Amino acid sequence: MLPRIFVGFLIVAAAMSWMGSPSTASEAESGETLFRIKCGRCHSALRMSGTFYDVKDLDVTRKAFDARVQRHFLKDATERKLIIDYLIGLAAKDQ
Repeated sequence: MLPRIFVGFLIVAAAMSWMGSPSTASEAESGETLFRIKCGRCHSALRMSGTFYDVKDLDVTRKAFDARVQRHFLKDATERKLIIDYLIGLAAKDQ
């Protein structure tokens, strides 16, 4: 039961701290945690972050990816933003 409470806390903390791109380590960690919980069973973070390699217009790519993720059963906008920011951060580190 403790892991569910902890995960719930992380999600609430992520929602409360949502603003712009991930500017703190805790936001990046929240995005990573959310990715693992919501996406990681079926998808590789490194593979998914490839969407953001060498893009010409990050905003357009972000919006397209966000729409795809929303259709893929992730309805919460805050969670999507944190996950996308996490993947963008991975892409930046890998380049």
